[in-house]
Amino acid sequence: MVLDKKILRKKLLENNFEKKIHGGISICLEIGLTILKSNKAILEFEDAWFDRFSETLVDIWLPNPRDDEKQKKIQVKKHLPAALKMLKKNYSEIFSAKEDVIRLSPKYENAKTMFIKWDTSVNETKVDYEQDAIRLANPFLTISVEETVSKGIELQKHAKIASSLETKWGSWGEEALALFNKKLIVVHAGRIDYRLGSVLYDVKSGPNVLNLRDLDGARLKRGKIQALSKEKTYGHLIGIDDFAIGIIYGREELATKPWMRNTGGLIIFGNETWKTLTGNSWNAFKFFVWHLRYMNEKSKQKTKPVELAHAVKMFVDSFYGDDESILNKALSDPEFKKIKGIS
Repeated sequence: MVLDKKILRKKLLENNFEKKIHGGISICLEIGLTILKSNKAILEFEDAWFDRFSETLVDIWLPNPRDDEKQKKIQVKKHLPAALKMLKKNYSEIFSAKEDVIRLSPKYENAKTMFIKWDTSVNETKVDYEQDAIRLANPFLTISVEETVSKGIELQKHAKIASSLETKWGSWGEEALALFNKKLIVVHAGRIDYRLGSVLYDVKSGPNVLNLRDLDGARLKRGKIQALSKEKTYGHLIGIDDFAIGIIYGREELATKPWMRNTGGLIIFGNETWKTLTGNSWNAFKFFVWHLRYMNEKSKQKTKPVELAHAVKMFVDSFYGDDESILNKALSDPEFKKIKGIS
C-alpha cells in the first residue's frame, strides 16, 4: 500500500487542520510512515502513543528551528497527534494498492532523459541570470574584481549562474542514485531523501555544502532516529536505526570546512556514497562518462580526445585523488571508449 498524498492533503483540510501548518503536518506524517517497518504498522499504534511519537517526528523534521520556524514547530507538534489518529482511522482511504513503478535499468539510453532535463535547467538558468544577475550582485564587488566594470559584470554573471546551478545540480544529481539501485525508497521529506534498508539518507551535492548549523541539526536528527527503536511502547514497530548524509561528489580531504570531517559516519563522501547507495562506487564514473558522452553527441563541435581525457582526470581527482592506476582504469573503461572520437 502506498500513501496517496492528494487524498492525505484533502483529509487534513476536511478535518480542519489549518492551512498554514498542514504542510508541516504532511511532512511529519510522511517521515513517520517512512521510519515504520511498513505503512500498516500505523494501525498497530495505540492512540496514547501518538503524543510521544509526535514529539519525536517534529524533532526529526526541525531539529534546530530558526526563530521564524519555532512557532510553526510548536503548532505542528500540538496538532500532529490528532493527524496521526486521523491517518490511522482513514487508512483505507488514504492508502492505495501499490502500483508497479517502472524503474529503468542503468544504461546510457535511459540516463539521457536526465541529461536532457538538466540541459533545459542549465539553459533556463543562464537566461534568467543574464537578465537579473547584476541587479542581484554586490556593486562593490562588481567594480573591483576585474580591471574594467564591463569585465566585472561578466564575472558576476558567471558567478551567479555557477552558484545557482550548483544548488540545482544537487537536487538533479541525486536522481542518478535511484537509477542505479531499485531498492532505494524515495522519501524527499524533512531533509530525508532516501531510505535504504534500516538507514535514512539526506543526499547533498559537494564536500563543502553544509554550514555549522546544518551539521548541528543533522547530529540532533541522527540522535532522535537512533533512539527510536529503543522506545518501550512503539519501538518494535520502527524499521530504521540510523541516519547519514551522503555527499555525491568529492573526497573528505576536499572538505575545507573542518566540521564536515571526522563526523563518525554521519557524513559519507563520494565513493562511499555511491558504493553504499548503489552497490558499486564505479557507478559514479559510469554516470559521469554517460553525461560526457551526451554532451559530446549534442555538440556541433566535437570535444577533442585530450579534453575528454582531461575531464576524466578531473573526475578521478575529485573522487580518488592523484591516483595514476585509477586514472588508467578510467581511460580504458569500455563506456569511455564509446564516446565518439576516442577509439
